Amino acid sequence: MALWISAAKKIGNLGAFTATAFSLQDATASDIAGAVTATTGDLVLRVTGGGAVDVLNAGKLASTSGTVSVRADGFAVIG
Repeated sequence: MALWISAAKKIGNLGAFTATAFSLQDATASDIAGAVTATTGDLVLRVTGGGAVDVLNAGKLASTSGTVSVRADGFAVIG
């Protein structure tokens, strides 16, 4: 599943979910607040426009058979 977010719709907090594959491109900073897992493909997060990706205490990025990729101007593990 690929998801591109327009300037009017932004994801600031990504909670827990599982998908076969997942790709997200957004123009705002994102907090990963739950376990995000791709079961049969890659997990890709890309933040453009100077935003950062922060993985919070309960946050997790995983892929059972693919890769995990994060592209952003900043990345932090909080907790």
